[in-house]
Amino acid sequence: FKDAERWSGLAVGLAERAGDPHDLALALTIQGHVAWALGKPAEATAALERCAKLGAEPDVASVGVELKCRLLATQVQTQLGQRDKAIAEANLVIERTTERAAEIPVRETYELLSAVAVVLVNTHLEERALEVLQRASDIFEDAVAHRDPAVIVDTYARPQFKLERGVALLQLGRAEAAADELAAAEPAFE
Repeated sequence: FKDAERWSGLAVGLAERAGDPHDLALALTIQGHVAWALGKPAEATAALERCAKLGAEPDVASVGVELKCRLLATQVQTQLGQRDKAIAEANLVIERTTERAAEIPVRETYELLSAVAVVLVNTHLEERALEVLQRASDIFEDAVAHRDPAVIVDTYARPQFKLERGVALLQLGRAEAAADELAAAEPAFE
């Protein structure tokens, strides 16, 4: 990971010098992941928050980039015990996903919502997570019904939703329902 840390720093520097905000956002995402893996939450949060801010800039104007980076930073905050901040960020991602839905590809939308649900489960808001997962699942199923090419090839979405629902239900103490969801998801991950 030390090599990855050095290379991600170099990638950020090169993207800054090249002036390409899209490449810079990608490099910051990688830098945030690497810092997180190395147990450097402050550095991870700084890189991911910078990425989110960059994604919101008019030159980049990629709400998907902004929201992905916000979610990654939120996961770091959850691990640091910053529950209230993580919940506020998760809610912001839900709001922005709804407001800017027309700008976000369908697959990216349900993947974002699925990731938000994970944050909500980790902050012990399981009922809210189940609602968000249902919304993500509905978006997925609607896209499948309309034969969206980016969605019909996604063979892991349904089992992923089941897995996440199973974890939320288990944390709620609904063991039987959780077991059903987890059992239904298992074949896809073997």
